[in-house]
Amino acid sequence: MSKSKLLPLFLSLGFLAVVLVIISIEPEAVESADVVEELPINVSVLEVSPKALAVKVSTTGVTKSRWLTDISAQVDGVVEQLNPKLEPGNLLTKDTLLLKLNPVHLETQLAQAQSAVSRAELALTKEQHERTVAQQMLSQSDNEYARHEPQVAAAKAELISANKQLLSAQKRLKDSKVRVPFDGVVISTNVAPGKYVQAGVSLLTLASSESMDVQAWLSQKLWSQLEGELDGANISISDRVGNTWPASVRYIAPSLDPQTKQRQLVLKVDNPYGGEKPLRAEQFVTVNFSLKAQTQLARMPLGAVTNDNQVWSIDDSDRLTLESVDVVSQEGDEVIVRFEQSPNQARRLVRYPLLSMLAGKKVIPQKLVEDSL
Repeated sequence: MSKSKLLPLFLSLGFLAVVLVIISIEPEAVESADVVEELPINVSVLEVSPKALAVKVSTTGVTKSRWLTDISAQVDGVVEQLNPKLEPGNLLTKDTLLLKLNPVHLETQLAQAQSAVSRAELALTKEQHERTVAQQMLSQSDNEYARHEPQVAAAKAELISANKQLLSAQKRLKDSKVRVPFDGVVISTNVAPGKYVQAGVSLLTLASSESMDVQAWLSQKLWSQLEGELDGANISISDRVGNTWPASVRYIAPSLDPQTKQRQLVLKVDNPYGGEKPLRAEQFVTVNFSLKAQTQLARMPLGAVTNDNQVWSIDDSDRLTLESVDVVSQEGDEVIVRFEQSPNQARRLVRYPLLSMLAGKKVIPQKLVEDSL
């Protein structure tokens, strides 16, 4: 065989030999490479020491008018006099005259009732006189009618009826003047001078000015915190612009709402219209409860707690540990929590937890917060 024919064969064998050498030495190169470990990250830490802390919790509520009442006249008539202060928002004291109806027809009825009483008294006097004469002239064996006994009884009954009618007429005349039944604030009006009003038709709506209700619904978690603590709690409400009013418990609903499974708490605010900033009805407010101090609590920044109510703590080996906490309350940018495990133990916590953190990962703690929380 000529050299020209053998040359391609030698080249193929040489290439195959090179490939086999590369394959044989590549695993050794891989095995000899050093494994690169992930470097620890720098984290800012803070120290927390559980202790006794005063707890503040809050919820939302709605203000409700106390004794929201429709005021109506008890008799028919034309409005003859109207109080000029009868405008929505004005405060009125008890027994203030609201309006006066024209009393002419009522005075007529009163005069007729008085006349009926006089006639009934005269009739009774007459029958009593005739009974006296009959008793002198007749014996006890004569019948009662002859002795005028039933006539006197009927006259007495007529007098009693006439007196009742007189009292009714006097009451109706008194009702022509409509007065404020309690200290209140005018909510709305539906009356004007000269207007003919009918008995029972609403003339205005009045609410108590002595106090206002605040209705709040408590979740099972919040109720578990407040149950048994309300008597000694400092309670206040605040509106959206920061105005605050002291409040106290009016009553606690004895049963849960069948749909929401929440408990209704009704508070009261005394003299809601007396200050510079009156408290209005039908507005949302924040209800704040300052409770007695509780033990095994730790205060920390809100950002140190994850959305799942967990925190990253650092052990003595500077490795991460994920722990669950029970958030007791939140005050602005801070939260008060209780650790589920070893609640009395002091800890180093990651100030700014990252989503990439893993349990057991080694970290490099940075400068600790000087003021421990």
